[in-house]
Amino acid sequence: MIDPHVSRDFNNMSADKVFKLAGLNRIGIRENNELFSYAKIPKPPFTDEQYGLLIDTAKNKYLIYDQGGRAQKPDADTTFSALLGGMEEFAVYVDLIAKGNEGTIIKSGLNVANAAGEHHKQTFPGTPYVSAARADATGEIDTECEVFGRGAVYNCVVSEGAPLDAGVTISGAGQLFIPVGITHRIILVVDVHRKKKITGLTPGVYYWFYYYVANIIGVSQFSVGAKVMCG
Repeated sequence: MIDPHVSRDFNNMSADKVFKLAGLNRIGIRENNELFSYAKIPKPPFTDEQYGLLIDTAKNKYLIYDQGGRAQKPDADTTFSALLGGMEEFAVYVDLIAKGNEGTIIKSGLNVANAAGEHHKQTFPGTPYVSAARADATGEIDTECEVFGRGAVYNCVVSEGAPLDAGVTISGAGQLFIPVGITHRIILVVDVHRKKKITGLTPGVYYWFYYYVANIIGVSQFSVGAKVMCG
């Protein structure tokens, strides 16, 4: 049996699902830079900015085609093919880094082919339920989110001293947007682990903990915030 490796399922997906998967791949590469490092050889085939431009260009041309009709199809096809080509380059790169390790592939945001465990059908991640409690060590709090299955990326947002402002939003690709003018500290922790230990916090200060979950189908809304004073 061939070892686990990156699935090329994106070649058979609808455009919307390709855009979502590419967004998850971009987040996975960016947020796990200890694995996917630009300072090591091999390095990712595109910078974060280049990948973002590739995704956004394909999405914009597809939207123009969707609204404008067949005359816009050649441009949409060209940019969509370019995005698929970029994702293929990332698939090759991730396989080189992962060397058959499922966990590394999952961290990249891409899907696993020939996984050792049982496959489960992906479902859209609903609004997660979150809990948080003081950890044993000073300046640490343990958080936990409910399970959302294989391939889910768990995003924990920590707001220091105040709840999240209503202006803090999540894009369709799973990126966190923090508007100008927010002065209190906001921490984002992204990985495939639903249980997280948040460190470097200030004793005696209240923190609000939120999760949002992303998978190939989509991105959830923010959870209700869990409020805990750091010990």
